[in-house]
Amino acid sequence: MAHEIFTEALGMMEELVRWRRDLHQMPELGLKLPQTTAYIQDRLKEMGI
Repeated sequence: MAHEIFTEALGMMEELVRWRRDLHQMPELGLKLPQTTAYIQDRLKEMGI
């Protein structure tokens, strides 16, 4: 199973890097992260989660 997850992550590498870069552009501090939360929710919805 770990190998399958790793293989899938490799296939998503460009997308994962873009997500990380997008998230690092959001200057939110502390425990209130409305932009980050919305971004994550949108990505999960796109994946059907």
